[in-house]
Amino acid sequence: MSKLKWSGLAVLLPLAAFGQNITDIAADVAIDEVAMMRIVDQTGIPIKSLSFSIVSPTVAGDVPVVTGFHDAYIQFTSIASTAPDNFRSISVEVQPTLPPGLSLNFVSAPSLIGNMGNFYTTSLSSINTTGLIADGIESGFTGTGSNVGVKVLHFLDFNPELVRTQQSGMYLMRYTLSNY
Repeated sequence: MSKLKWSGLAVLLPLAAFGQNITDIAADVAIDEVAMMRIVDQTGIPIKSLSFSIVSPTVAGDVPVVTGFHDAYIQFTSIASTAPDNFRSISVEVQPTLPPGLSLNFVSAPSLIGNMGNFYTTSLSSINTTGLIADGIESGFTGTGSNVGVKVLHFLDFNPELVRTQQSGMYLMRYTLSNY
């Protein structure tokens, strides 16, 4: 044999003698199901309350005026499960029930990170005490900070013929992020 063939055999012989060794290691991936939410103002600070006032008009005979509307941001993180629990919704409920003549309105617009679903305009009143802000949310997150999240415009509407001063007071808006 030529020297070239012997040197090639010398290289292959140790490989054949030692062979190959393969070891499998299982990778255990654990993903927490997550549903976390907070409501913040434009600067990213959590909101505790919103104020709406119905004030006297400037001219006698005119309709009273609502002052104040509020932009807020719903910031959340969602890692959904598998079907049938792979979709979430955000709802809002007012407690106690609003009296006739008052309604709280919510206009929402989605952020752009992940599968954020569908967003709605909803109105809560003495007839509708619970409304849908969003549905079809899967895994995604809104981010944190200033002007980040699902933007929700809150405003009060009223019927001047039905509204009364005893309707002044605190009403709780309860937001819920849940599977449906």
